[in-house]
Amino acid sequence: MLLKSIGATTVSVGVIGEPVLAIILAYFILGEAVSSFQILGGLFTVVGMRFYFWAKSK
Repeated sequence: MLLKSIGATTVSVGVIGEPVLAIILAYFILGEAVSSFQILGGLFTVVGMRFYFWAKSK
């Protein structure tokens, strides 16, 4: 039902953000350490998602 209103590509791009959210939650809830590679990868992921959603809105 969600794919009818949003589209498969948009849903897939949204799912890519799940590991970034998992890292953030693990840091705040479980007190896990975050490596520089995780921060860098998370930034690339979020920036890429932002570009996609920005281009999609135009």
